[in-house]
Amino acid sequence: MPYRFIEGLTVADIAFEARGKTLEALFSSAGQAVTAAQLHDLRTIRKKESRTFDLTNKAIDMLLFNFLQELIYWKDVDLLLFKSFDLSIRQKADGKYHLIGTGRGEPIDVSRHQPRVDVKAVTMHKFEVASDASGWKATVVLDI
Repeated sequence: MPYRFIEGLTVADIAFEARGKTLEALFSSAGQAVTAAQLHDLRTIRKKESRTFDLTNKAIDMLLFNFLQELIYWKDVDLLLFKSFDLSIRQKADGKYHLIGTGRGEPIDVSRHQPRVDVKAVTMHKFEVASDASGWKATVVLDI
């Protein structure tokens, strides 16, 4: 599994660790973890709608933070939860990281989707993005 929930890292929130061999895989894993925190079964989400992402930040950790906040924004505005992502992340000549891509999913349908919790925000508490020999890893705490 590209993500796992972490017990005991936080008391009143939800924490997870996401991994990926590439930055794109890391961001996709983290996006799926945000959705999994809100639903019991990701397999119930259909790829009926899509949203595009175009984000830039000088720090890769803050780019991930902004990306996850975008997912929460679309959940709050359109009740949209994402199942999959097609992302590209490049470092520009000025050193900033640029993410473009698409997320696919559908609005929450309580007749098919069993909700868990409502994620309100990504927090900076324990937030970390790092690379190692096997790729990339992020630790994220979600405010619920």
